[in-house]
Amino acid sequence: MSKGTTRKTTKSGEALQLKKLRESLSLSQQALSNLLGVSLQTIWRWENQEFEFNPKLLNLIPILHSEKVPDWCESTKKSRADVTTLLSHVKGCEQCQMVLFYLDLKTK
Repeated sequence: MSKGTTRKTTKSGEALQLKKLRESLSLSQQALSNLLGVSLQTIWRWENQEFEFNPKLLNLIPILHSEKVPDWCESTKKSRADVTTLLSHVKGCEQCQMVLFYLDLKTK
């Protein structure tokens, strides 16, 4: 099974959002699959509600497409937090969650 994928069917709204996002960025399904490191079939399955995907992908795709690396929030950058503090902080910080999601996707 591909990264960020489970066998459950995805919500139709999320599948539609994914397709609209892909099209708004002028990406083919193949280009999106290359960007995310998943198969073309996985993209098709996500868009056709056969596989569920992590909805955070909807926020990460534009970042990957722009070739920018997400950055930690100002609070984390200022604190130079240790791992325990960082883990506690990330639970409530969507910007830092996106950094971790990006790193997880890129290291698989």
